[in-house]
Amino acid sequence: MIDTQNSREAKRQFPLAFLAGLAIVFAVVGIIALMSKSVHVVTPPPATPMAFGAAEQAYTVHIHYSGIQLAKSSNLLNQQFTYIAGTISNEGDRTIMRLATTVTFYSDEKNTQVALRDTETVIGEKDDPVPAGQHKDFQITLDQFPQAWNQQAPSISTTGLVLK
Repeated sequence: MIDTQNSREAKRQFPLAFLAGLAIVFAVVGIIALMSKSVHVVTPPPATPMAFGAAEQAYTVHIHYSGIQLAKSSNLLNQQFTYIAGTISNEGDRTIMRLATTVTFYSDEKNTQVALRDTETVIGEKDDPVPAGQHKDFQITLDQFPQAWNQQAPSISTTGLVLK
């Protein structure tokens, strides 16, 4: 009779244990579903390419780079970075909305052998424009730097421009 009583109790406890396990599984699945919704990554739309037609190329005579300084730094992972900082002056009669520059480092004294060429956006879509007659500081970060650099100032030129 004892065996019958134990088997009845076991049969009653089985549905309770099964339901408790099922509740735990549903809770874990619910938490994972909530976490996956909160970690949704929004990819920004690609930036529209900068024009550099005849009008933009003609305007580059009004854009001047000055106060160019180079500095080296490292982060906590001991990775080396080179910063190029300076000022962009808009001496024309139009507003610069976006601007891309190309920085070229040379490896020889005659500036004919290119050691590194890098193009960066220094005034982007989210940056304040540079009105006519105004200037703006800029900074470019290079994570690669040429070992064969001739130690002369790099060449900086405008290679993308959006005007208003």
